[in-house]
Amino acid sequence: MRITSQFVAGLIAGSTTLAVGMFLGAASQGDGSVPGVIQAKRFEVVDELGTLVLVIGANNDGGSLSIRNRYGKTLVLAGASEHGGSLVVTNTTARQPAFIATATEAGGGMQLLNAQGKRIFEALAGETGGTLHIANQAGQITATLESTPAGIGTIATFAEDGRELVRLLYSASGGVVETYNRAGQRLVSLSATVGNHGQIATFGSSGHPLVMLTATGTDEGQLYTYSADGRPQVAIASRPSGPSLRVFNQHGEAVVTLESDEQGRGVIGAWDREGSGRTLTPAP
Repeated sequence: MRITSQFVAGLIAGSTTLAVGMFLGAASQGDGSVPGVIQAKRFEVVDELGTLVLVIGANNDGGSLSIRNRYGKTLVLAGASEHGGSLVVTNTTARQPAFIATATEAGGGMQLLNAQGKRIFEALAGETGGTLHIANQAGQITATLESTPAGIGTIATFAEDGRELVRLLYSASGGVVETYNRAGQRLVSLSATVGNHGQIATFGSSGHPLVMLTATGTDEGQLYTYSADGRPQVAIASRPSGPSLRVFNQHGEAVVTLESDEQGRGVIGAWDREGSGRTLTPAP
């Protein structure tokens, strides 16, 4: 449940507009006895000048308590709400709420507001876990920390228009960092592989990786480039005998190789789609 300004206004109004109707449940009968119970729809406390500084009353969900300053302005408001208790603390300079805490259907929620009444921090408990929102001075969310339905944590940052720019999350292989452009397209991914090695990938507008730098299970490095439809174009890899370069055709099949053999000699190979071809090595 998102805490809104309408909710706060309703809580304040409910605590201050009920009719005054006090009566004693066990009033003194002239014998000097002390009342055991005092019942009222509203109870008010005033200072020596007659200014209302404390109101105990009721709202649509239950009881409420309004604590006011010497000018009669509400500073602290506590009361019952739809899903439990609520607390609102007002800033005297800004003359509007600076802190709001309330019980929600899924747990609890808390907000901090700036002098302009914009929400700059929010913490919520939900069915999937906790969520934290951090906003700029205009109230626009710029960072989020949350638990997903899968039970993993994510951190995201956003542009001023609400578009996601960076996301830090967890996958089955390990941690992942992703960056996005203002159109919402993924640009770069830094992640762990299934073999517990690092991997960096850059992406095109189609969503397919265009360049991928990764490590293998035998601690060798690999660099791949891809076409827009995801077909490999060039592969560079390290091997025990030396580096290897492979060039692919439009079908993703290796047709040219450049590498060194076990004797440390350079080998160039050219192949057709059926795997037939020849290699070129230095003369003995």
